[in-house]
Amino acid sequence: MKLSSLQIEPEPLTALTVEAGKLLAAGKFSDLAERLGYAVALGRNPATAIQEDLRSSLAELGDTQLDYGAEPATRVKYFKPNDNNLYAVVECVLATTGGHGVLIELVVFGGGNEFHATLEQVSAAA
Repeated sequence: MKLSSLQIEPEPLTALTVEAGKLLAAGKFSDLAERLGYAVALGRNPATAIQEDLRSSLAELGDTQLDYGAEPATRVKYFKPNDNNLYAVVECVLATTGGHGVLIELVVFGGGNEFHATLEQVSAAA
């Protein structure tokens, strides 16, 4: 997803990641994949990969679903200038109905006036 220079500030990045978490919790995997892609699809259909990774994460935690009503915990981290054009990562922990957490990570890359965001990973929170 292409981002404007205003969207790379902490508040808009947090809002975008929370929105991604709501799509995930609502089971709108295709919408999420269309909007942000999925970096670790690894040859799989992105929507299917997101769904499979969520299911795997929940199974690892011994839970069955995300708690749609719970407030997600987010953290934005900015990278120092680097050769990979990595700009920021937003970590968002979504609560499960069993009291655990699923981590989604949104990565922002680019520079100058050209920035893009992608859903990097869905995993069990440590």
